[in-house]
Amino acid sequence: MGISSAMRPLFGLVWSSGSQSAAEVAACRLKPGERMLEIGCRLAPAHIVAYRFCADVTTTE
Repeated sequence: MGISSAMRPLFGLVWSSGSQSAAEVAACRLKPGERMLEIGCRLAPAHIVAYRFCADVTTTE
């Protein structure tokens, strides 16, 4: 099955909203152990930034 050809142009792209949310998370300077929930994460750029601050992060698409 896999990904349909109609979805391929969108798969693997970082949307501008994802970049913006990652920048917002970076500006917050999360402390180790702080918790974050990201809903509708796509490629999860905000999750990656929060993880680098050692936050406890949960993401879901």
